[in-house]
Amino acid sequence: MTQAYVDENGIHIPSYPEVLEDLHQSFRDIYGKDLYLEPDSQDGQICAILALRLYDCYALAASVYNAYSPHTAQGVGLSSVIKTNGIRRHNSSRSHVDLCLVGQPGTVVSQGIAGDEAGQRWLLPDLAVIPLSGEIIVTALAEKLGDIRAAPGEIHTIVTPCRGWQKVSNPDAARPGAPVETDAKLRQRQSVS
Repeated sequence: MTQAYVDENGIHIPSYPEVLEDLHQSFRDIYGKDLYLEPDSQDGQICAILALRLYDCYALAASVYNAYSPHTAQGVGLSSVIKTNGIRRHNSSRSHVDLCLVGQPGTVVSQGIAGDEAGQRWLLPDLAVIPLSGEIIVTALAEKLGDIRAAPGEIHTIVTPCRGWQKVSNPDAARPGAPVETDAKLRQRQSVS
């Protein structure tokens, strides 16, 4: 019988073909050696479905087992397990940029969004009111966390148009945010700690 097991080297799980063959053998033990189990048969299809479910359970068990070691944990699991060393994953932050909004005086831009040439979206403050001068400088945040860049003049699309808001631009480059710390870098810091 094909099984998952844990030994001094860690967890071992069978491959999907091994699980499927084991299921075929079990069906043949029950229904006879001449049972037709090719993929075009109903019995073959039910074996494939059951084998996939079993394999998924084995894979999940391996993921849970591996989440307890900083050498094999990933993502949130790694962030959790390294806390035992008194360290945390470095926080990421959003890039930000000063945008010049041009429009009719008194125009209220509520939860506006500007876009750049790379398709990134930049979130304006919840409320911006264009003064009598017809333009205002506001600080916008990148929609995504991390190191999002925009050179001067690359942000010029009004994604959420409103009456009276005519133009948006960034006179200066965006100031990049901190990228999400990768699992590999976090493991390096954990091993040093």
